[in-house]
Amino acid sequence: MIISIAHSKGGCGKSLLTLNLAPLFKDLVLIDLDTQNSISQINQFRERKFKIFQAKKQEDLFNILDDNEDKNIIIDCGGIDSDINRLAVVNSDIIIVPVKDNSFEILAFQRYIKVIEKLIEKNPDLKVLALLNNVHAQSKDFERLKKLVNKYEFIQLAKSIIRTRADYANCLELGTTVFEKDKTKKASKEIQKLYKEIKDLKNG
Repeated sequence: MIISIAHSKGGCGKSLLTLNLAPLFKDLVLIDLDTQNSISQINQFRERKFKIFQAKKQEDLFNILDDNEDKNIIIDCGGIDSDINRLAVVNSDIIIVPVKDNSFEILAFQRYIKVIEKLIEKNPDLKVLALLNNVHAQSKDFERLKKLVNKYEFIQLAKSIIRTRADYANCLELGTTVFEKDKTKKASKEIQKLYKEIKDLKNG
């Protein structure tokens, strides 16, 4: 299974999601397409390092995908709309698009949907999951995003919600993830729920 965590803007939490999902997958390879190389840098501080590849060119990405076709792959796409990021998404089974629940972020997602529409023409089997990410712990009104998603048959709004919690940042500082640190904490349960939703989406 190939999962791209992608958006055409930075700062929406792609790298954080990539790292925190990683421990739940067996036979996993991570691909770092982010120009900031966030997951690669954090990986240096881990005792049990993830297997991470970097790809600067489209040819590099093709080679990594071919060499690891029997693995689970998560691709941390950069926060720009580029050829290599589009290539990653086209070759994925699932794209997860993290979205915060404010007007600016929803407008940015609306622009990225136009990109996704073009990519689906090349990969009609691509499954698109819009994920509320970095959401305030008390937020409950997500009608603006729901209305936007409901306009498009090819997008699903994730049942999972990743809320703003100190555990995410605290764990990264320690070179670990919320699941590895404590499986019973709220942050870990959110990630576990998202993982299950991804698996169900792939098998459904």
